[in-house]
Amino acid sequence: MKRVKRFLVFVSLITLFCNRVIAFAGTDVTEITDSIGQDKLIYDDNMEVYISEHSDEEITESLKSIGIPDDVLDNLSDACKDIIFNNIDENSEFEDYVEKDASTNNNSLIGLRAVELSSSNLQYSVTTIKGSTNGEIIYTIIPSFKWKISTSLGNDGFGFALYTGWEAVADMPVKLTMHLYNSQGTIAQTKTYSDPSSASQYGYGFKIPKSDCNAAPGGTYEGVAIFRARKKKSNATNSISLNYLHDKSSLLSLSYSISLGVGSVAFSNSNSSTETYGKNISFNIK
Repeated sequence: MKRVKRFLVFVSLITLFCNRVIAFAGTDVTEITDSIGQDKLIYDDNMEVYISEHSDEEITESLKSIGIPDDVLDNLSDACKDIIFNNIDENSEFEDYVEKDASTNNNSLIGLRAVELSSSNLQYSVTTIKGSTNGEIIYTIIPSFKWKISTSLGNDGFGFALYTGWEAVADMPVKLTMHLYNSQGTIAQTKTYSDPSSASQYGYGFKIPKSDCNAAPGGTYEGVAIFRARKKKSNATNSISLNYLHDKSSLLSLSYSISLGVGSVAFSNSNSSTETYGKNISFNIK
């Protein structure tokens, strides 16, 4: 009887894996639905993996219906597509997508002047979508970063801040979702943070705990944030500042804070064990 039960459990797990799960690890599976309508599985209470009830074709057609062109769809990651798909409705309208390499002044002194260099390690993108809430125009802004090299994260930080004339909508959800891709390019782990460590009227900052990011060999990380903002002035500067702190220390975690100003994201207490990657990105609003 025990062998029969084990066989049935094995068959059930294989069926779940083949039909629904992006990546599998751990035991004791619990299925829930999160606050933005995405299904996910929780493994051992410390790792979550998003699953989808929708086909790639359905997601693609839905994104096309709000005006996202094919060339942008080709550049969007599956993670970004899923987040956009779960946060649009019949009032949504695509505005812009911009992709830029991060810049860094790490180890780049000429004389006594720090020189900003383009970095091939980290890439930023910003997607903007117009919508409406109770008759008011509200923009969904999706800033994301993607490591192009395999690296272990831990105690890292990511922040973003809009410029003058914009205001983050404080009473609407803000999230950062981290995705670990394995060496085959498949999402192997997902972790969502919905409680930013810093917030201002211009944007948000998140800290990424060391215990949450254990990279697999050859794995890379992508972080996708989402928040809402209103354009308070017609002549507002349509730009957002993004900054990322990478803590390279292997033993002691650096203690730091994230300061957010008008188009400004700064990290306190950065030192020789950290790298920072920043970029100001302008976007178009029709």
